[in-house]
Amino acid sequence: MKKVIAAQVEQILFFDTEENANKFCEKMKDSDPNFELIDYDNTSTDEFPDGYTIRIIKSYNNNRRIKNDCSIDG
Repeated sequence: MKKVIAAQVEQILFFDTEENANKFCEKMKDSDPNFELIDYDNTSTDEFPDGYTIRIIKSYNNNRRIKNDCSIDG
């Protein structure tokens, strides 16, 4: 038998505007208590000349997030 103890997803997401990024973050905060905004950037690059990039961590399949003190040793 397998039991998931903790799981999370880390993503870097691109939005066309800061407003859309903020709306997404607010929606995630409402739906996932484990949601965390790690970083945000509106600096222009060759790949993303216009827009807004955010880095987030959220829970995976409604599991609790992995904490730094999680250990497989018990």
